[in-house]
Amino acid sequence: MLVRFDVTVVTSGPTEGVLNGLPVGANQIIYVDLANVNYSTNNTVGGSITTTVNQNIDGGDVVGNVTFNQIALTADKFLHY
Repeated sequence: MLVRFDVTVVTSGPTEGVLNGLPVGANQIIYVDLANVNYSTNNTVGGSITTTVNQNIDGGDVVGNVTFNQIALTADKFLHY
């Protein structure tokens, strides 16, 4: 299973965590293996997402320069909304 992040990055991307190295840009779709995060429900996830410290992030949250537009669990990389 994968966690699908729809994110917007402004200014600069995170330098730590599972989303380390994201480029600047709007509506980027990133897939992360479920083993690397603590998935709770659609639009809620925890773990070392943008830092090495555990975070709890909900869809709509802004963490540093990253806006989490949507967070979802998916079995494939072609999930459409």
